[in-house]
Amino acid sequence: MANVEADDGKFSNSVFLSMAEDDRRGLSFIRNIIDVLRRHGLDIFPSDNGRKWARDPEDFQRSRLEIIEKVKVAVVFLSERYPFSVARLDEVVKICDSMKSEKLVVCPIFCDVEPSDVRYQKNSYEKAIAKRLEKDSDERVKGWRLALRLISSLSGVIVRRNRPDYEYESMQMLIDWINEHCTFKYDVFISFCGEDQSCYSFTGFLYNALRQQRFNTFF
Repeated sequence: MANVEADDGKFSNSVFLSMAEDDRRGLSFIRNIIDVLRRHGLDIFPSDNGRKWARDPEDFQRSRLEIIEKVKVAVVFLSERYPFSVARLDEVVKICDSMKSEKLVVCPIFCDVEPSDVRYQKNSYEKAIAKRLEKDSDERVKGWRLALRLISSLSGVIVRRNRPDYEYESMQMLIDWINEHCTFKYDVFISFCGEDQSCYSFTGFLYNALRQQRFNTFF
């Protein structure tokens, strides 16, 4: 799948975050993810705008699904709580539809769940799907199952909070994923006098700074 390329659209540098309400409110790891994405020059959608996630109106959920059609990158935070939200299940279906049409690149984050739990709907995912079978049509549940299976087959980031070094390793994995999939097509050529050591020192810092911001930079 192609890397993200910058354009003049509002959402060209944007990332859609799909996660359970409890995870967004309760995990410091989520805040760190948002900080990492913003440091890489990416805008986060949708923002809360002061709303309580547990009380989102239907029109707000519709706007979330519309945003998925416009962004180039999605991060799906697959936790134990994720499948208990119908809104999140609908989002993962929409995300997979955009991904299959090659409009979207997706990074799944597996937080204290195994990818196989998501793929085959085991443990908390089994309980959530069983609960939905009592209330929703077979066709809708089938769509959720297929989307979860597809999203869990992607390479992503695995988080284990019972390990003291989990956050550092997980963040490094996320940064590596961003650098691989979110490269914009701006190029910078640096021209300077090689005999000027002070200038060379400055350009070295400039080169590193540009590379960290995902500019393709050449001496």
